Amino acid sequence: MREEEGVEYVKKIVNEWSKVYINQVFFINKFSNIYNYEVEFSKPHSIKPIPEGTVKVFFSLIEKANGDCIVEFNFENESLKHKLDNTMRTNMFEQWIDRVLENKLKIKMQLHLGTEFEYTRTVDEKGKTVDPFVPKFDIMKVKDLSKEMRKSQKINVESPRFVNTLKRALFEMFELADKDKSGQLSYQEFYDAFKTLSYGLSENDIKTLVALADENDDGLIDWEEFIPIGIESIQTFFARNKTLQRAKAYERELNKEAMLLVYQDEIKKANEILQKKFVKIDEQKTGHIPIIELKKSMFHCNLITPKEINIIMRSLKDETFEYKLFQQTLFDVRFELAKSRIMDTNIDKLQEHLNIVFSRYDPEQTGQINILQIQEALLKSKKVNLTPFQIHSLIGLSCPDAHGMVVYKEFAPKCRDMINELFTVKSLSDKSTLMQTGAFKPQENLDEINLSGLDLFKKYDRNQNGFLEIHEYIQCLKDSDVKLTEPEIITLGLSADINGDGRIDYEEFMKHFQDCLKLIRLQSTLQDAYNLYNKQSAQIGSKRPGAGIQPAGGKLL
Repeated sequence: MREEEGVEYVKKIVNEWSKVYINQVFFINKFSNIYNYEVEFSKPHSIKPIPEGTVKVFFSLIEKANGDCIVEFNFENESLKHKLDNTMRTNMFEQWIDRVLENKLKIKMQLHLGTEFEYTRTVDEKGKTVDPFVPKFDIMKVKDLSKEMRKSQKINVESPRFVNTLKRALFEMFELADKDKSGQLSYQEFYDAFKTLSYGLSENDIKTLVALADENDDGLIDWEEFIPIGIESIQTFFARNKTLQRAKAYERELNKEAMLLVYQDEIKKANEILQKKFVKIDEQKTGHIPIIELKKSMFHCNLITPKEINIIMRSLKDETFEYKLFQQTLFDVRFELAKSRIMDTNIDKLQEHLNIVFSRYDPEQTGQINILQIQEALLKSKKVNLTPFQIHSLIGLSCPDAHGMVVYKEFAPKCRDMINELFTVKSLSDKSTLMQTGAFKPQENLDEINLSGLDLFKKYDRNQNGFLEIHEYIQCLKDSDVKLTEPEIITLGLSADINGDGRIDYEEFMKHFQDCLKLIRLQSTLQDAYNLYNKQSAQIGSKRPGAGIQPAGGKLL
């Protein structure tokens, strides 16, 4: 038998298997009297001529001395060989091909990977070409194929196989998007690239990835540097989705109107400060400012995070921005980041992560960094999603020394625990529902503190330039007779440092002191009410916030 005769022989066999699939037959090799061939089945159609996947079947033609031929075959990733005989019905072959292809496509979608013919670039430790999307079980041996399919789709996102496959897919995705081969992408190119990988990525997931991408001095994203962040983020999305599948319906969905009640005071303060800047920039009173000025203004405001700035800037299509829309825009972005649940999903890894990010500010390994470095680390963290005021509140509990230095390995576990208790999506969602249902009502008149006679501030301003360093400010208020706790003093100082330069401007501080104090006291009373709700709901067996609890002014009955 010649090789070409074997190709025709196999082709005649497989042409009878299906009228839907097309096939290609390839000669592989010959050992003695055994001729080996590979058949590749695919099902293109007019709408999508390039098939999403293929199925391979391997044939062995064993030539006997009398000229007869024994035919054996096996499907890819299957060890069992079948002998072709007259007892096999023709229609069963097409069903087998359907099953293999269906498994491959479902697992491919489960992995969120969009590159076609991925298997052609994947080899095992022996150099043999393999398809990472094929389940590792024999199609012909299993009794319950659907059960085996479900087992095969339990993806281990921590496994090297998953990580390496995803890394390769991200690299190829970005390389294709990088038309000029510069290694850099614009915001839009970056966003569009992830759209091609969107089998399981929601619009919120892509926005979150956009928020996590750092830009260089040219305003572009170095995509190779982003790949490790992308892998970790997609792993987080998988873990989050798995958790949400087990959650109750009301735990899966976030009430946007209710969440506004938790965020509104902080957002209003940020908007109040920035609107003054916007009006000054808009000399012609058009109601619009250039987006470059918008970015500068946000960058110099300590009440907006880098992630929020990234999403806002990367969602704008025009050269100008209608600044009366800023307050709603900021809330929409803050809500989208909360929906991602990146912090909640990583809560078990948060202490280790915080130790790593804090240690980057400690090159001499002293074990201490200052509170401004703590603030910067939390703002830039890829696994922490906190508002500026929430960060300031956490740092208020960091117990800095007289020079503003914090032992960060002691602070990291405390920070993780406080985030879990105070600022997870579940905690914020429950608190917002308490406010929305009227189970909690803030007190109308919080005590104001009069700082008009605080000459001590000027005493600590030794060079009389109107500024105090943050640690000087803390010591100043500690030495005064102002009725504030140390956490309140630290939180107030960081929140009143509106331009984020690390110095407290006396006039700036006095402008915003009462508003910041009101926000601190409101959040404190809300947290007390939430703790009481948890205690009472445990007693009455309630699972949902606000159930069975009567409203009161700033308290729960």
